[in-house]
Amino acid sequence: MPLGPAVTTTTKQTPARTALSQRIPAFLTRTSFKVRLLSGVWILFLVLVAFGVHGSSIPFAAEWWAPQARYSGYIFGFIPNLASDGPRINNIALRELAMTQPRSVRSDEWLVTTPLALAQLSHRPRFPVVNTNIGDGQNMLINPSVPVWHPSLVARPVSWGYFILGGQRGLAWSWWFQVFSCFTALFLLLEIILAGRPRLAAFGAFWFCASAYIVCFSLLPAYYTALAAAMCVGAYYILCSNKPALQLASGALLGAAVAGFLMLLYPPWQIPLAYLVLLVFIALVCRDRLYRNLWPISASRFLSITVAVVVAAALTAAFLATCLPALKVMAATVYPGHRVSEAGAYKLRVFFRGMYNLISAYSAPGELSNQSEASSFYYMFPPILLALAVSRRFRQRAGIVGLALSSYILLLGLFAFFHIPDGLARLLLLNYALPARTDIGFGLASILLSTILLATPHSPDSRAEPATRPSTLTKLSTVPNLIPAIASVAFAVLILVTGIMLSLVADGFPPTSGVVLVALMSGLASFCLLAGRRKIFCYIIGAAVVATSAFFNPLSTNLDYLYQSELARKITELSHNPVPIQPSSAPLTAEQRPLWLCYGLAYPEVQVQILGARALPGIQWPPQLELWRRLDPSGAYEQAYNRYAHVQLGLNGASQHATFVSPKDDTMVVNVSPADPALVAMGARYVLAMYKYQEILDKAGLPVIYKSPTDSFTIYGIPGQSTN
Repeated sequence: MPLGPAVTTTTKQTPARTALSQRIPAFLTRTSFKVRLLSGVWILFLVLVAFGVHGSSIPFAAEWWAPQARYSGYIFGFIPNLASDGPRINNIALRELAMTQPRSVRSDEWLVTTPLALAQLSHRPRFPVVNTNIGDGQNMLINPSVPVWHPSLVARPVSWGYFILGGQRGLAWSWWFQVFSCFTALFLLLEIILAGRPRLAAFGAFWFCASAYIVCFSLLPAYYTALAAAMCVGAYYILCSNKPALQLASGALLGAAVAGFLMLLYPPWQIPLAYLVLLVFIALVCRDRLYRNLWPISASRFLSITVAVVVAAALTAAFLATCLPALKVMAATVYPGHRVSEAGAYKLRVFFRGMYNLISAYSAPGELSNQSEASSFYYMFPPILLALAVSRRFRQRAGIVGLALSSYILLLGLFAFFHIPDGLARLLLLNYALPARTDIGFGLASILLSTILLATPHSPDSRAEPATRPSTLTKLSTVPNLIPAIASVAFAVLILVTGIMLSLVADGFPPTSGVVLVALMSGLASFCLLAGRRKIFCYIIGAAVVATSAFFNPLSTNLDYLYQSELARKITELSHNPVPIQPSSAPLTAEQRPLWLCYGLAYPEVQVQILGARALPGIQWPPQLELWRRLDPSGAYEQAYNRYAHVQLGLNGASQHATFVSPKDDTMVVNVSPADPALVAMGARYVLAMYKYQEILDKAGLPVIYKSPTDSFTIYGIPGQSTN
């Protein structure tokens, strides 16, 4: 008897469980591939953010600021620990496969953008427009990835996570939003271009987002591309949709995307992308005859266009009202404000460097500068352009959008490889672009064009070609797969020649065997693309991009070392509880807080600013001209400090006055005594010296407040100045 109720209960629950297990697959079956795909993509995004997983290389700074403890926040950090270094084990390669190798070359991310964002969190009040902890105060709105309380926040979604999720998860949001938003926007754009082919649209979006050029630049090009693609998608749906709700949503998307794109403030990427999406949009309007919807225009469509204009204008105006003084300073800088692009400066041998990214992304030769500069795309457009030039059938397959993309590639090539008149360059704003940064335009156009060719049916039927006035070329083009074969062979030869040219000037990189292998694989992939071998092509490209870039960035979590290391604790303690310095230090005004003067190549000032304390020097953009003029009243060194720069403090005993040196375009060294009256007047109270600078400052006779037992840093006090 006791078993009866239990059996009955089980029997009653079984149909409910069965019904639930049937409803879930049924629901997933009823939804479209697009809904399932994008839902899965953004669920993955939320999971990564919830666990605080990011790909930032900021763990590299742990070697500088927390050397006493090994960073332990890598997701797969246990894997390299399973094997010790030995003659049969390459531990560096193992760390890269385990994604535990931060990239020092990505200093624009881990040393600039990410610390600036974290410095906003610790500032009081939080998220200001001007962060007063960076020298005299730094305008933070000019960096699109930095969180700032400002109306333009609507158009800066990459920074939203910091406001509600804190440092670690905010960084995870900022990191992944770039590529997830790019995948979504490109998927929607490609779905429009391909007139429905969602799986190929997903492949094209994945190809771009997983390319070495995106991954090796810390995913930043993906964010630029996401906003550009969103503009095109929003404008298209305003014209094509008859649903008022979708039209209004598209208008709001277009307005926010336009404002966000304008705020990026990096013309070398913005200009190629802007021209590309403009041409694609015009081609789509012509293909789908959307211009017919403009007159007579419906009230909802007119309202949507108005919403787009108002949103874009309002957000841009708010941004300009706040940043115009800073923008004027930036425009007048020696670097990069006065930098003018030189059209035709791109070298063909360097242009195809992306074909060797499987090697160069991890070990770039000197000719290619570094891993980021060596990164590019697997270009497939040369054989496509050749096929379009000789075959009407291929031009029909490409359609008006494909022909627009081909024209874009040719016109962009004129700028990149040939000199164009200066007046024309200024008219088209190309004087603000850089040939070496046109890869983002070439890469996106090549992928879009390749995907269009994949989506269109391949038919070697001779009837596809006109029979009137047959020429020898026309007759040959009717031979099945002849054009794909010729184009792929020509492409293989091109890769072979440019690879050998690169090898001759880059100390044997790439090796001849590698050049031959890449040329053969390029020829095979291009033949599959043109001959309609869709699956084989997708497998080749998919495997190549994953093998190239999947392991480049680290996969890590916590940022505890930034706040809990020995250095961090002493900075926090002294900033909140100043110690008396003998002889008596100069009193600080009510508005002043202790200013830390930081000496050392390990950027100690960045650590200070992350903790919410005030420090000098730092990475300054725009340059703080008034600050440096206090040390240079005559203006003799303005050429040195009127620039974007990683500023470092140094000591030059030969001169009693501050001197400025700019050894590189983006570097400045200020040789100045920590007891300089101008610095003391600014509130200089502490000197933080790291590594070799400790020996130099020990000779200055400053009182020591704290010296690390590991000898990695020393903190000195700055006594007051006598007034005679």
